[in-house]
Amino acid sequence: MLDAGESLDIDETRENIRDGQLIDWFARRFSGKTDLSLYETEDKSETARVLASINDVANSRRKFGVERDGLALIVALCLQAIQGGEETYAGDG
Repeated sequence: MLDAGESLDIDETRENIRDGQLIDWFARRFSGKTDLSLYETEDKSETARVLASINDVANSRRKFGVERDGLALIVALCLQAIQGGEETYAGDG
């Protein structure tokens, strides 16, 4: 999606991350462009929890260089989860 010039409002993206609805919201937003049906409810919940915990403590502008684009924020959070997960930013506001 980034490569196609798509973008997401960063505040709306953060809200859906906080609400634990990121995957469902993303799937609705990009319906027909992506297939996230492989995610089971349990997987969605765990993914949402991990991304929300990183988002809650990491300053996305300072840590990832992301200020405006929700898609860039999602990519940064996913990469961080792969690299070290939420433990990396525990208490690192």
